[in-house]
Amino acid sequence: MTTTTGPGIWGAPTPDASDVPVEHRLTLGEGGTPLERSRADERLWLKREDRNPTGSHKDRAAAYQLAASAARGDAAVTISSSGNAAIATSRYAALHGVPAVVYVHPETDPAKLASIDGATTIVVMTERAINGAKLLARELRVPNLRPSTNDEALVGYASLGEELARELPDEVDALVIFATSGATAIAVADTLARTRPRVQVHVVQGEGNTGLVAPEREITDQGAH
Repeated sequence: MTTTTGPGIWGAPTPDASDVPVEHRLTLGEGGTPLERSRADERLWLKREDRNPTGSHKDRAAAYQLAASAARGDAAVTISSSGNAAIATSRYAALHGVPAVVYVHPETDPAKLASIDGATTIVVMTERAINGAKLLARELRVPNLRPSTNDEALVGYASLGEELARELPDEVDALVIFATSGATAIAVADTLARTRPRVQVHVVQGEGNTGLVAPEREITDQGAH
């Protein structure tokens, strides 16, 4: 644990991330994930976000969101998630000593549910996880960290774009990124548009959550990341 020079968003903070006071720049070692050539096709490169501390890129958002929350002195935070974002929020909330209320759907993967284990986190299981977090945030006037509605998540995700801009070989001209709400894709695309404008960003969505390609279909509680 460090307060200054950890990898990822604090090792070389983006301009937006640099506004967090140094004493709140805590890290679990997020970011700085390896870029590896695919064994299946040498033309492809894989950014190994599974190497983040809790196993996903959600750590980048949580690292900034909880640092900003701690700096503001928020009484608590809340989020609705099917797993990855909840795990990241739980761990970084504990790191900063910030109480967190995490809403999950009953069909959440048991392994992920068991990993939402931060010492300052309360887990609420409900069929209406998204609305539960919205209501709590409104009633208690605390931040809802859900990336699709919280712009601070994009600041953390921008670190992924910065790393890709530095690491991608010159011949790479396209990047494929999976998206649910699109927060990560927006942050990465915005960063690459400024730093590597020749790289096209292609966004892919799963059939269960198509909020970008079919906005009339709402993101469900079961599939909320």
